[in-house]
Formats: sequence, C-alpha cells, structure tokens
Amino acid sequence: MRMKLKKIRDNYIEGIKNTAEKVWNSLRKYALPISFAAVFYSIMYLFGNRTICVSKATFGVPCPGCGMTRSFKSLIKGDIHSAFYYHPLFILVILAAFVILFRNTGSISKIYKSAVTWISLLIVFISVWVVRMIQMFPDKPPIDYNIYGLFPVIYRFIRNII
Repeated sequence: MRMKLKKIRDNYIEGIKNTAEKVWNSLRKYALPISFAAVFYSIMYLFGNRTICVSKATFGVPCPGCGMTRSFKSLIKGDIHSAFYYHPLFILVILAAFVILFRNTGSISKIYKSAVTWISLLIVFISVWVVRMIQMFPDKPPIDYNIYGLFPVIYRFIRNII
C-alpha cells in the first residue's frame, strides 16, 4: 500500500515538474516580445498615447481592425447600433472564431482549410477599412488620427528642430 501511495505521489510531483518546465519554457520564449511591447506601450503612454492599436500607436493611422474592441464592448452592453458604428465587421470576427474553434468538424474543416475563405475575409476587411478611412479619417473616432503616435511625434520633433 505504501509503495502505491509513493508511486502516486512521485507521479504527481513529476507531473507538476513537467508542467512547471513547460510554463517556464513558454515564458522564456515569449519574454522578449512581451518585454518589448511593455516598454513600447509605457513609452507611448508617457507621450500621451492612449491606444492599444499597434498601428495607431506607431504610425498614428488606424488599422483595419480599429474600433473592434469598442464594437465588442457595445455588443456586450446590448447596443447593436454602436457596435456596427465602431466596426461593421465584428460579426465576421465571431464567425471566424467559430470556424477556428470547430476547424476539425465536417464541413467547417473545408471552410477552415480554404484559402479562398481567408483571402476573401482579408479583402473584405481591407475594403471596409478603405471606405471607413474615406468617410471618417482624420477626425471621427475610431478612425481618427493619433497625434501622439510614435512617427507623428518624431516628425513634429524633427520639424521643430529644422
């Protein structure tokens, strides 16, 4: 009986060690990108940048997905009109997540493996982004110009020196 308990304990401890080792390896693998992102956003925050969009934080120009976070926040609150205003393609993101989640299931696996599906989705996102840029840029949120972006700040700094 003691031998069985000892074996169970040893297996349990070995399992914890293996899990800890996997977590440590994952942390080491992602430590540099996470550290870079943390330093980047901290510096950007000091310059007055208040966005989580990498494109908007760097270039001052919104990305094709800008407004998606606010869209989902509005959806959760039940405000469908605002959800569509902030990003009209939020439903496609939900459908894409559904396809990715059930990618090993029958006909959904065909959709998941189809390059046409993903290329079409990309074209739709870029097309909607272009239309939104024409209609809203540079002064209507969420497609507004970020004067605190890295490149706009550097540009203004250089322009003031010259």
